[in-house]
Amino acid sequence: SHKQLLFTTHMNKKNLNFNLEIFDNSNIPWAAIKSEIMRIERAAFGNKSDSEEMMEKCFTNPKVVAIFLRDTKNGQMAGYSYAIPDPQAKSNKVALIDSTAILPSHQGKGLVGAMSELLENELVKRGYKYMTERANVANGYADKIEKIYAGRIVEKHDVDSVYGKQRYFKI
Repeated sequence: SHKQLLFTTHMNKKNLNFNLEIFDNSNIPWAAIKSEIMRIERAAFGNKSDSEEMMEKCFTNPKVVAIFLRDTKNGQMAGYSYAIPDPQAKSNKVALIDSTAILPSHQGKGLVGAMSELLENELVKRGYKYMTERANVANGYADKIEKIYAGRIVEKHDVDSVYGKQRYFKI
């Protein structure tokens, strides 16, 4: 329910109507969002989707910062992006953008940038100084991240992973 959310903003970008919502896991239990999150996860990543157990661990982490993209035409969630404290960072001021997913029917509409902007703003409010992210190279997502953050990237390099070639960014 929208009344449980900390923040909702309406976007009208290219005549598309979406709400961006900041998720508050102290008010909304995993069970209330699980089916929508897993539907998006499977649609976006197919056989490389994370398990329900992995997703539950992330979304119930008390330090998770998550943004939901909701389609106002049907009220359904169309995407999400979330960050947790980067477990590999030497500082607690670094957040790892662990996953961003949008339904294929909503991709290519500039919505990742809108979610990323709100996620970053929320991370800054919570005291983070840097964000790290690994983005898939083959599907063009790494190029989108590079475009969104342009001259603010302080470190980047390519890495091999179980998801294929990824580009690591520190922003």
